Amino acid sequence: MLAAGVGGWRLGFVARVFAWLGIAIALAIGVHYVPRVVTAFGGTSADDRVTVAMLFLILIATIGHAIGLGIGVVAHHYAGNGRPLPRWDRVTGAAVGVAGVLALVWMTIPSLATAKGWPARMARDSAVVEVVERVAPEQPSQFAAWGRAISDAPYPSALGPLDDPPDPGVPPDVAIPPDVDALVRRSVVKITGRACRQIQEGSGWVAGPGLVVTNAHVVAGQSETTVEDAGGNEHAASVVAFDPVRDLAVLAVGSLDAPPLRLAAGDAGDLGAVYGHPGGGPLEASPARVGEEILAVGTDIYRTSESRRKVFVLAAALEPGDSGGALVDLAGDVIGTAFAIDPGRDGTSYALTDEEVRAVVDAVSAGPVDTGRCLVG
Repeated sequence: MLAAGVGGWRLGFVARVFAWLGIAIALAIGVHYVPRVVTAFGGTSADDRVTVAMLFLILIATIGHAIGLGIGVVAHHYAGNGRPLPRWDRVTGAAVGVAGVLALVWMTIPSLATAKGWPARMARDSAVVEVVERVAPEQPSQFAAWGRAISDAPYPSALGPLDDPPDPGVPPDVAIPPDVDALVRRSVVKITGRACRQIQEGSGWVAGPGLVVTNAHVVAGQSETTVEDAGGNEHAASVVAFDPVRDLAVLAVGSLDAPPLRLAAGDAGDLGAVYGHPGGGPLEASPARVGEEILAVGTDIYRTSESRRKVFVLAAALEPGDSGGALVDLAGDVIGTAFAIDPGRDGTSYALTDEEVRAVVDAVSAGPVDTGRCLVG
């Protein structure tokens, strides 16, 4: 910010305003192309995606700054007839320089906080970001949306991007009893579909005869969805409930012959496991402990509107692909549905409570429903 203030003092009010306008316009245009650039050049790791996205935005901002500054210098030259900058012009220029940096933080950093690892930790730990987040209005949706392109998966965090969740501790060393494990595995499925010219994979669990619960972000934008059962058999599925605010969906799978799992209430301290298909691979049971239940204030799956939902903070090491997996207690009852991984704290994940799940299951339609727009691409 010091450099921005000094630069504004040297350039003056008019030139600095035009320079920042150039940056703002360039970024407003550039963020729409971040997903395409990251898809083409960003690879698969979070670090690579963040690097590519930031380099692209820096390039765009530099071009916008150069154009805006050039216009501003010319405008000031003609308006001031080439005279030296008066003191008031330098002071206001310095103020605009500092304000521009704060605006840039407001527009970009909250989205950076959705990327797993150091970007999220850096954003959460920054005192400047904390102040800006506290006093500034909500981040513009067009800037919030680019965070999807750099996340490990195309969905928002369970909380606000700069919120620090309660610490549930480390994942427990616990195993589901073998007889219970065998029963649960029969009723957890892998879900696959194509949207945004990409394959989307996730998990789900049988909640009733021919009904499978999963996350809305797993099936968003899909026109055809496939369910793979424990025996490796594939079944065509249709989406009969889709709630992008809760991030839950229900599939109708008429040919699926798997026993429903019982949905029950969970509580802080409950031990169990999340059954899912991490990375789209084989079914795994990831040990989990419920840290606590919170009312999570975050966004819908599109990061365009606020969501409030009851969520379990889990000590569980989950991966993309576990989305929609069943959080099962030691008795084999489903007490939640996994839906998010904390980007800034390893071993912390989130599951929607049984109350949230029941609300969507009770709203199942008699026929297929719209799955909204896709999330990436």
